[in-house]
Amino acid sequence: MPLNFKAKENGTYTLSVNPEGAEMAYLHLIDNMTGADVDLLAGCGDARHCVSTYTFTAKTTDYTSRFKLVFAVNDGSSTGSETFAFISNGNLIVNGEGMLQVIDMMGRVIVSRDAARYVSTNGMAPGVYVLRLIDGENIKVQKIVIR
Repeated sequence: MPLNFKAKENGTYTLSVNPEGAEMAYLHLIDNMTGADVDLLAGCGDARHCVSTYTFTAKTTDYTSRFKLVFAVNDGSSTGSETFAFISNGNLIVNGEGMLQVIDMMGRVIVSRDAARYVSTNGMAPGVYVLRLIDGENIKVQKIVIR
């Protein structure tokens, strides 16, 4: 999801997030200018009683669509966010069974199919994607970068 930010003056800014009460399995802030990928749930534990921050330098000339939020909702049936897929030679290699969904930064499901050992990344634009592997009541979520 795009997150717009416009600096009124050149300087240092801090974005903060309090995930308390949010049932998120995954919440990352991507800085498109620097490439920083910040896990906003890191250190929060299961209680999520924390405030995560990201401090950055911005100029009035920076483009407003500088940031993206990548998230996945925890619906209570998640089995965790362990790595279950990786990219090799233009293919997404999936270690698991079930329905695989590839979700773009706008939240659109661009691939939805039975998980096969190999899924071609040809035709996918470079960027960050969220993978969701659904096997009955078990859901695994993972972020992947396609270059």
